[in-house]
Amino acid sequence: MKRAGSDDALRCSFCHRSQVEVGALISSPSDYTRAYICDECIAVCNSILEDDRVRQPSGSINKIPSQKRR
Repeated sequence: MKRAGSDDALRCSFCHRSQVEVGALISSPSDYTRAYICDECIAVCNSILEDDRVRQPSGSINKIPSQKRR
């Protein structure tokens, strides 16, 4: 049973805008609990990741060391 005032539109799991309010809505793989993210939230995530890359020093501990030959 639908709740009063609810609609059937898919919504971004982050900002809760409906699929008609955003340019694109991307779904999680079908093997998982269904989640969606819109193109605008992806842009925000990309900006955050880029800011983090700029702040990390070049010798960051997050880098995977290359294997040295003997």
